[in-house]
Amino acid sequence: MSFEIGLVLAVLATAVVLFVTEWVRVDVVALIVLVLLALTGLVEPKEALSGFSNPAVITVWAVFILSGGLAHTGIASLLGRQVLRLAAGGEIRLIATLADLHFREKYGLNVVAISRAGEILRSGLRDEPLFFGDALLLHGAREKLKVLAKEPDFLVLTEAAAEPIRSKLAPVSALLMAAVVGSVVAGLLPIYIAAVCGALLMVLSGCLTMDEAYRAIEWRAVFLIAGMLPMGIALEQSGAAAFLTTAAVGMVGDFGPRAIVTVLFLTTALAAQVMPTAAVAILMAPIALNTAVDLGLSPEALLMAVALSASASFMSPVAHPANTLIMGPGGYRFVDYIKVGLPLTLVCLATVLLLLPLVWPLRP
Repeated sequence: MSFEIGLVLAVLATAVVLFVTEWVRVDVVALIVLVLLALTGLVEPKEALSGFSNPAVITVWAVFILSGGLAHTGIASLLGRQVLRLAAGGEIRLIATLADLHFREKYGLNVVAISRAGEILRSGLRDEPLFFGDALLLHGAREKLKVLAKEPDFLVLTEAAAEPIRSKLAPVSALLMAAVVGSVVAGLLPIYIAAVCGALLMVLSGCLTMDEAYRAIEWRAVFLIAGMLPMGIALEQSGAAAFLTTAAVGMVGDFGPRAIVTVLFLTTALAAQVMPTAAVAILMAPIALNTAVDLGLSPEALLMAVALSASASFMSPVAHPANTLIMGPGGYRFVDYIKVGLPLTLVCLATVLLLLPLVWPLRP
């Protein structure tokens, strides 16, 4: 193992520890990684800052503005009510508690009491399931209520905090969002260009102001992705990702084809948590192909294992833009993605081990 590979892995290990322990905010951790990679020369200065112009980052902030336009015109609330109406008949409950929502950390407000069907709850509120129709008595700074007022699931009754909904522009915002999605599905525009065009038109049409557009962006998510993308570049250029995969495959080579598939799947899935999916597939495909040739295994089976595992981007908020988009609104922490993503990844692995040999026998 070269010094450069060791340095990259040390930076990656430091980032993982900081992410999991949350000693530092995740966006600050991402910036620490960016700076370390640049100062150590593991990536060029231009590469260190390339994340801010990456299509994934552009798509994320543009989608936040599009979502803000839908929220300010009432479309988001309307769709939410329709989904809830279809999801259940009768009593509808939020699948969350105040603890699950990280209510205090996200909004800076304390829930003093909950009023539900004439009953007042004052104790054990943190773990009390929330039902639609519950009234929350809050304590905190008045300006924090404006943040809560932007959430479609909460109705702030303090008149000064609630912002008027531009319901007359609801058809416009819905049409703009449909145009963005339609242009991408039809292949007319790349998603990042379509999203930026849609975000601009949301502002020009008056669905939301420019100040509201800035407030709609979850800047933590933007800096998180932009700061971690150079780590993917460092893993690829230094050879660290290929080194780890080759070493792992070599360790289990005598345990049979399924052990090889397991290692390829897991190492590829782990790489996909900090690297773009396409880059992971391009990096791991030659390794899978060489492994198949050296051990007499089916190239199609190993390449398909790589393709599927590269898409298993469940265990990190930076693994996929969709993961990052929901991090702020959901109040999720880094460890929450591991709690859900790790079991889901293992389910995918078990499915691959079960079905892959039926379609492509591991030994030709």
